[in-house]
Amino acid sequence: MKSPHLCPTPYCRRKRRKKGKTCSRCSMREWRALHPMQARLSNLRNRAKRKKLEFDLTLEWLIDFCEGNGYDPAEHHIDRISVAKGYVMGNLQVLPFAENIAKGNRERGQQLQIL
Repeated sequence: MKSPHLCPTPYCRRKRRKKGKTCSRCSMREWRALHPMQARLSNLRNRAKRKKLEFDLTLEWLIDFCEGNGYDPAEHHIDRISVAKGYVMGNLQVLPFAENIAKGNRERGQQLQIL
């Protein structure tokens, strides 16, 4: 039996939030599992903010985009077509993991050759 001040999630050793049943990390995991597309949109928005890029996506557009392109989070990434543009409608594509990683390696190699 775990101590009452710890998160009750199995194998979690973090402190429980004062007004919650679980710790903040476990609460976010539960939220992401219940709202996968909102979590994906939030992740894209935070990445655009961190990279200081343009962002104009909406949840409805992202859901339609992912359904129309056969997006499977276990197999695909949502990638920008043009690295110079931000996360905007019309600049996104769905790529398998391997293709997206190869594309990133090619682009980094081209940047090193320019320098």
